[in-house]
Amino acid sequence: MSMPVAGAPFHIKDWLNTMHIFGVFSDEDTPGVSTATFEGIDDDLVVTVPVMKGDKGDDGMPSPVVVLQRDYTAVPTPADLPQTLTEADAGKAWWFPGTAEAYVWFGDRYLTRPLGAEGRPGPVPQLSFSIERKAPGTGTTITQTGSAAAPHLHIAVDPPAGPQGPASAISLASDYNDALPPDNGQVLTWNQALNSGNGLWEPSDFASMHPMFFSIPENAFTNMSSIISGRMTILSFAMPALDYAWVPHITGHFKAIGIDLNILDPFKIGAEVRIGDPMNGTLVARGVGNIAQECTVTPHFSSPGDPGVSVSPDNGVAQIAAGVATTINVNLVNDGLIGLYSFNRQNAQLAVLCIPQGA
Repeated sequence: MSMPVAGAPFHIKDWLNTMHIFGVFSDEDTPGVSTATFEGIDDDLVVTVPVMKGDKGDDGMPSPVVVLQRDYTAVPTPADLPQTLTEADAGKAWWFPGTAEAYVWFGDRYLTRPLGAEGRPGPVPQLSFSIERKAPGTGTTITQTGSAAAPHLHIAVDPPAGPQGPASAISLASDYNDALPPDNGQVLTWNQALNSGNGLWEPSDFASMHPMFFSIPENAFTNMSSIISGRMTILSFAMPALDYAWVPHITGHFKAIGIDLNILDPFKIGAEVRIGDPMNGTLVARGVGNIAQECTVTPHFSSPGDPGVSVSPDNGVAQIAAGVATTINVNLVNDGLIGLYSFNRQNAQLAVLCIPQGA
């Protein structure tokens, strides 16, 4: 047997041992009245003590509320934790994926604290969106409505202003004639005569060369009785200027009496309608008398001296130019005979339809 090292324990003997330890209950004021029992065999030891509820202990230190930081890019590992924090940063904590602890800053150092168990996935909100475009410079806003489970976000976007575009109003366009303000009901019309013959758009009463209708009442006619051969004017009616070229379509009726002074027999009196000059103006309508002394006027443009005259859309016959006023004249006619003409305007009437014509 070798010599043991001084101070080192060495084995002497094994034996089975039973140990009894007694304690006597104490009320903390009377000593020695608590008991306890210990029984041990080899490596087994049983300690029996009374089960009692003691007094409430002192309050422990409160657990700090941590503020979890989520800057994983700036602090990817514990080695990257910031070292310049102060007491004002106490409570900041970092958790790194794959670990069960959080690093908490206590004002002067980091301590690790275990994390709780991972909870169940929470509900996924059902998001909905609407977007509107606002006027530039009014600011972008986001308004949330709906519930927490189904929130709705309305986004009002303030886009940057782009370059100035063309005129938004016709009256601001460079090819618009703004010499006179438009009146209610007028429409846009191209006038080639403006702008040195290059034309401009301008407001006009003339929509798309729409016809206009006029009626000439009986009080516009003049009662006449005269001995004459040839023509006798019973109406001169001034027509207003229109802003487009037009030809007249004239119809009407009246009653006139003619008597041959040689034999004192009645004769039929006809009528003609001319524009401009009563005697030499352009012929636009004629009426043939009958034995009842009634005369009905219808459009008529030719004459015995010029039987080939007719009106077509572009030949200019009987056309009144745009912006020009004219006069409509009605003459009683009885070629070649001298007689008594008698006209009474009662129930006389003429209708004029102004039909757009020409360029």
